[in-house]
Amino acid sequence: MIAVHWTDLVSTRYDTARTFPLTKWISQRLGSLIAALGFLLKLHPNVLTLIGAAFMLAGAWALVACQSNWEPLMLLQIGFAFDCADGQLARATGQQSRFGGWLDLACDHLRNSALAFAVTYMLLGSVDVPMKWGMLAGLSLAAGNAVCLHSMGIPPKEMDRRVFESKKNLLKYFVSALIDTPMYLTLLCVLRTSPTLLTFFSLGFGLFLLGSSVRRAWNRLK
Repeated sequence: MIAVHWTDLVSTRYDTARTFPLTKWISQRLGSLIAALGFLLKLHPNVLTLIGAAFMLAGAWALVACQSNWEPLMLLQIGFAFDCADGQLARATGQQSRFGGWLDLACDHLRNSALAFAVTYMLLGSVDVPMKWGMLAGLSLAAGNAVCLHSMGIPPKEMDRRVFESKKNLLKYFVSALIDTPMYLTLLCVLRTSPTLLTFFSLGFGLFLLGSSVRRAWNRLK
């Protein structure tokens, strides 16, 4: 292990670079506290990854099973904070590995699939949404998130970094806040009581992610 103190993790030095604003200022900050606790308990980063996946799966179940929005919201946000924490702990302790990267990505896909399934299940059980639209909304959500994760693995060009880090383009900064994972998880919880709005959101969000991810991959690979 690298000689670090637990207080080193309660900072921004081990954060994932180039994250969206809500992730940076909320989930990464909560993740740093979790990473510091994991460091004190001598936990491996992969343990944090699996704990985060368990919270996410519990949150997806709570979307369907719980009456209140608070239970799924808390479970999902805590799960995403663990997803931020595992990378911080790995970087701080020098425990980054190819298996750890694979496990993190696999758990992300598992999380997104569970959420898409939960949304589809809720919409198919609603009398306000036709079956075909419920299926399309769930499929759109699953496809958009899957392609997004796949595209994010492509290293960005220098131009991409400058655009991402620039705050001069206020429209892109605003859009990035709207599609940021903490906001996405919050909207899933809030809109679940309105099946029609949830359908439009899931369909639109999935298609937007799909289109923007294909565009990102094209720009980075050409």
